[in-house]
Amino acid sequence: MNTRLVGTLGAILWLALITPLAQAQDARAVAGHSIDAAAQQQRADELRREVDTLRKRLGLPPVNMAQISHTTTRSAIAELQNVDHQLELARERLQIGQSMTPQERDIAARLYVTHDRAIQPGGAKMYQAKRDGEWMMRAMKEEVASLQQRSAELRTVIGTEHPERLNESYLRELEQKEKKLQLHYKLAQRLQSEGQ
Repeated sequence: MNTRLVGTLGAILWLALITPLAQAQDARAVAGHSIDAAAQQQRADELRREVDTLRKRLGLPPVNMAQISHTTTRSAIAELQNVDHQLELARERLQIGQSMTPQERDIAARLYVTHDRAIQPGGAKMYQAKRDGEWMMRAMKEEVASLQQRSAELRTVIGTEHPERLNESYLRELEQKEKKLQLHYKLAQRLQSEGQ
């Protein structure tokens, strides 16, 4: 009985001593988080200035983190080239469709493939009433409009109407800095949200 009482008192005493120490450690950890968050934010700001300097050399506006947080300028340029190619093909298809007679359009509508994906015979039943020449022309115009909109969005992200004129070596350097900036920016945001 005496041993049990001593053990219980020892455990209570141990908890009484450890609890304030643990709370102090938690407070230091929270303070460390805020220091880390501030350091990460400072590093992100430094990288942002470096990225802005490179963008200025390329004749681009300063970086917009809302637009660049998921992509780099160089990858946006690659996507833009692909979108512009698709847009060119879509415009050619639209021009061919406009040169057809209504009867030719109706025949072509049965064969028309939207975004290079054929509609399966079972799934096409609900579209059969709409799959005429007018439907095909509407689909072609919507495809062109959608691609034009995406092209404009990418040009806004890139910051220029003529990305093909940009210096490739600066673009490679810019891509590396943008990737680092994205990582530091996201880490700083995460640390700030955890600290609050």
